[in-house]
Amino acid sequence: MVGVLLLVLGMITAFVGGLYALMEHNIQRLLAYHTLENIGIILLGLGAGVTGIALNQPALIALGLTGGLYHLVNHSLFKSVLFLGAGGIWFRTGHRDIEKLGGIGKRMPVISVAMLIGLMAMAALPPLNGFAGEWVIYQSFFKLGNSGAFIGRLLGPLLAVGLAITGALAVMCMAKVYGVTFLGAPRTKEAENACCAPILMGVSVVALAICCVLGGVAAPWLLPLISTAVPLPLETANTTVFSADDRAAADRLSAAAVHHHGDFQRQPSAVTFTRRGLGLWLRPRAVDGDYRPRFRHAGERGLCPGTQVA
Repeated sequence: MVGVLLLVLGMITAFVGGLYALMEHNIQRLLAYHTLENIGIILLGLGAGVTGIALNQPALIALGLTGGLYHLVNHSLFKSVLFLGAGGIWFRTGHRDIEKLGGIGKRMPVISVAMLIGLMAMAALPPLNGFAGEWVIYQSFFKLGNSGAFIGRLLGPLLAVGLAITGALAVMCMAKVYGVTFLGAPRTKEAENACCAPILMGVSVVALAICCVLGGVAAPWLLPLISTAVPLPLETANTTVFSADDRAAADRLSAAAVHHHGDFQRQPSAVTFTRRGLGLWLRPRAVDGDYRPRFRHAGERGLCPGTQVA
């Protein structure tokens, strides 16, 4: 099965990339290994979606593909922050080895704050964009574990645990990079004489870091937009989907709730986003009674352009 193959390859890629990144001291190579890890995470989302197609589970398709696509966008943002920040450090110190740095936070405060945001997003910490995408992929694994297929019940929990271990590696790598590079005392003369990055370089890094924050805080509105690009097998007139037009669901992740036999079956919300203070907190919750999903009937436009509900 192609979906299972993608899941296995994605898990191996994510774990190996995170492990190699943790052992690396060259900051650019370290970030490159983390790119490998995130490619594995994206493959996990795509694999969950393809497995959902094979198992004929539209909710799993929506969760897997939406999570994979959103993490693809998020990775391009926070990894750009990190590579630009690493370039700024190299521009001022001439070093890529984090062991030859130290104390950069006081000398390059703008780069320091921006890279902290990028590293937290890379480690999938809330309320940043990296957390939102990975959480949707986690929910696809939970959905896979609840499927009727034996392979789904077997792989779902194992993949969730494997992704959690990969996340732990990313957190350790974040602590290593930020602690060794930006905290403590300078370990070389170049690090001691470092100064702020050029204005244009600093503006670029800060703008991308702000996008990382917005990508997490605005996830309840962005995820429904991305989910419209996910094709679902609409087989009956009673197929029910979470429509992006339902503004009452603005604090929920838009996912698919499907029943093929005439009765509406509620699909537990994959992620419920509630905004409290400056942070974004996520907690799972079933669809409340005040939510009224829209039924798509035969002849109506489907989720994808040029399609109709049968």
